[in-house]
This record gives sequence, C-alpha cells and structure tokens, in this order.
Amino acid sequence: WVVWSYFAVHLASMGSITTQTYDIPTSSSNIDLTIRSYDYDDFTRYCGWYMLFCFFWTATFIVALGDMMVAMAVSTWYFTVQPRNVSSCTVFKSFWTVLRYHLGTCAYGSLLIAIVQLLRAIITRFQKKAEQMTNKSLAKCMFCCCQCCLCCLERCLQFINKNAYVQCAIFGTPFCESGRKAFFLILRNAGRVGAVSYVSGMVLLIGKLLISTVTTTFAYYFMVEYMELSLNSFAGPVVTVFILSYFISDMSLGVFDLSILTVLHCFVADEEMFGGRARYADGSLNDWIDKNAELESDARTSAITSSKY
Repeated sequence: WVVWSYFAVHLASMGSITTQTYDIPTSSSNIDLTIRSYDYDDFTRYCGWYMLFCFFWTATFIVALGDMMVAMAVSTWYFTVQPRNVSSCTVFKSFWTVLRYHLGTCAYGSLLIAIVQLLRAIITRFQKKAEQMTNKSLAKCMFCCCQCCLCCLERCLQFINKNAYVQCAIFGTPFCESGRKAFFLILRNAGRVGAVSYVSGMVLLIGKLLISTVTTTFAYYFMVEYMELSLNSFAGPVVTVFILSYFISDMSLGVFDLSILTVLHCFVADEEMFGGRARYADGSLNDWIDKNAELESDARTSAITSSKY
C-alpha cells in the first residue's frame, strides 16, 4: 500500500494544470469561481492503468500467498501420524515452503484474477463515458452485461484458484494440474462437498453475526456510559462499529473456512490413496462427513421429487 500510494501520487502529479473561471452572479456583486483540473497525456494514462494492474496483481498475490500457507499448514497437520506433536513452527515451515517452491503457482493464479479485475475496471470507465453517447441506453445495457459476465468469471476463478492452491499444498503439483485435480475431485464428491460447504457456511455466518452483535453491544453500552454527552446520536457510531466488526470477523473466520476446505480435500485424498478408507482421519470425522453427505443427497432427491409433482 505504501509503495503503491507513493508512486500513484507521483504519477498523479505529472498532469498539466488547467484553470477555468466562472462568473457567479449574486445579489451584491459577481463572484469569480476558479476551478483547477489536471489533464493527462496518453503516456500518463497508460502508466495509470499499469499501476492499477500492479495493484490488483499484488493484492491478489498476497491473498494467494496466505491461502497457500494456510492450506500447507493444515495439510501437514492432517497427514501427520500424531497430530498432537505438530507445533507452531509448522506455520513458519509452511511459509518457507511456499516461498521456496510455490511462488509461481500463487503468481499465476493471482495473474488470472488481476486480468479480469483490470477488464472490469476498463468497462467501468466505459460505463461512465456511456453517458455522453447518443445511444446511451443500449450502451449501458451492453456494458452492464459485460460487467456481469466478468463478475461471474472472477468468482469462478476465485473458487478454482482456492481449490487449486489446496491441491498444490497437498501434492505439490503445478497450478493447471492442481486446478484440474480439484475440479474432478469436487465432481466425484459433490454430495460431500455440498454438505460440508453448506454446514460450514451456516456456522461461519452465525459466527460473524455473533461477533458483530457482541462487539456492537459492548460499544453501545460504552458510549452510553462514557460518551453520552459528547454524541448527538448513537446510530452512526453503532452502525460503523457493526460494519467494521463484521469485516474483521469475516477476514478472521476466512482462515477457518479455508481450513475446513483443506481438511475436506485431505480427507478425500486420504480415502483415494488408501483404498476407500481414510487412514489419517479420526473415526468421528469419517462418520460425520458420510452422514452429512447422505443427508445432503436425500435432501436433493426429495427436492427433485417434489419439483416433479
């Protein structure tokens, strides 16, 4: 952020300043209003788009690095004979392994998402310029359709990337091969993946709302006790605290979400490597995943049957 902001500010200062003066009539006399604006040449605009692409790629690369590190640590814990012997040093070892062997995987996966995000930014720019076109409604409709398609593509790439990182952390395969293995693994175990994703999604959502509610409640009582005379209204600060606490809990619980996904991949890989029975998983984990997979398949069957009638 600091480095990117430094170069962005210097790039923004490369434009030429133009001033426009307007006479604003008032009851007593006219007031001269001077507005300054920056004009940029083509080279500076191209540099701006390049800076934006660097920002997208760097941000997604850092996220990919964190996902790969978490997946590496969780998979190391899973495939250890005595998981209790795993220490906190596993996280640092996983970080070093990712830096040494898997930076290319993180860079390639984040590059795909950065390209899509740059295309979305360009289309957003065109959407603003569509206001000046003669056929404004048609242009807006076309750009909105393109934006929707690119948004769906970005979500799909994020889903594939996350599963590819998990496969790469388990088997050490390249990005494309990891993405292919992850896709067919989800296809072969659709019931299990659906059940675990549904249950974990509900639990994480309840956790986010619980953390946000508790934090907002404590903040409200603190403001009532100590800041009652300093505030005209509690609505604004309370809403701000709730939004901030929700985003912070979302980032924190995202680690648990990725850990659950990694454990599921490890469980399926464990089964497939050892003839249909997981060797490293506990018995309770076997029973829970199989039970929820059966419940998920029964629910889908009943839904399909009811839709026919």
